[in-house]
Amino acid sequence: MIQRIQSVWLFLSAVFIAAAFFFPFAQITSKETQYVLIYRGVFKQTNHEMLVQNSAYLLAGSLALVFILSLLTIFLFKNRKLQMKMCLYISLLIILSSVGIIYFAGFVLPNSETNYSLASVFPLVAFILILMARNRIKKDEELVRSTDRIR
Repeated sequence: MIQRIQSVWLFLSAVFIAAAFFFPFAQITSKETQYVLIYRGVFKQTNHEMLVQNSAYLLAGSLALVFILSLLTIFLFKNRKLQMKMCLYISLLIILSSVGIIYFAGFVLPNSETNYSLASVFPLVAFILILMARNRIKKDEELVRSTDRIR
């Protein structure tokens, strides 16, 4: 059913991932210029010129996929095993996204200072929410199995 607590956790994870599309992940200060890391890549802060061409599509794609799969997983409530597998896949995608954020913020511009913003924590919060949802789905599955044994 949609009103279960794991559905709330999945929805909140989708909200946090959606919020990541609207806020910068980090500000990178080089010797001459300042850059900002958003979901599409690293841009100059003054004239919005892209620093890294075509390499941030993996980051944007994985965040979009996490958002879509989190919302779709809510409606798989009749198939709890598939719902648990989807939570694992979403967790792996969130880890991939976090690695991408760390890569772009720290390793694209060597010898620069990186200041992470609050939005860089959003994937971590979504990861925790997904794990909480998976644990509740697992408890539901165990409850259903225990009632099947009683009959």
